[in-house]
Order: sequence, then structure tokens, then C-alpha cells
Amino acid sequence: MLTELSGIRALVGSGAARSIRIAAGLSLGEVAKAVGVSPTTVLRWENRQRIPQGEPGVAYGRLLVALMTQQGQRRQKVIS
Repeated sequence: MLTELSGIRALVGSGAARSIRIAAGLSLGEVAKAVGVSPTTVLRWENRQRIPQGEPGVAYGRLLVALMTQQGQRRQKVIS
């Protein structure tokens, strides 16, 4: 879990987390519901006011990875 949190914090710290969510067409509320936190929490993570922690942080990271994977697959289809 610590290794996952470290990677998630790097995504959030770089600003990539927000970009990933927006590229996927998801609202703060949709992401918040999926990971079990409030939209305000997700906003604070994206604005680097708070650091993702615990199970919700891990769930957030897994969602971001899934979205990145999905976006990569879409790009491959467009290129092919």
C-alpha cells in the first residue's frame, strides 16, 4: 500500500491527476463517489492542498491508473 501511495502522490504532485480526470470526462463528484470521499477531498488532492492517504488514496490511484490505461488504449486505436 505504501508503494502505491507514493506513486499516487507523485501523480497528484505533478498535476497529472487532474488532467487524467478531465481527459476521461469525469466530474469531481463522479471520481469522489468512485473512491468513497467527498468532491471537496478530490479537489483538495488535485490542488495539492491535501495528500491522498489510506484506502481512499489507494482507490484514487487505482482509478487514475485505470483511466490512463483506458486513454492509452483509445490513442492506440486512433493511431492504428
